Amino acid sequence: MEDPRYDELREHLITFLNEKSHIRPSREASFVPSADMAAEMAAHSMPAAA
Repeated sequence: MEDPRYDELREHLITFLNEKSHIRPSREASFVPSADMAAEMAAHSMPAAA
């Protein structure tokens, strides 16, 4: 916390984690992602089926 870049790095990390948390697919076998979610998952190289 003494690092002068602490606030900047903390904000970057929180933003990164928030963005990633919204593209997690459901673990239910019947899950079918919406077109928007499927495109976002593809952009992050995530499989559509868990």
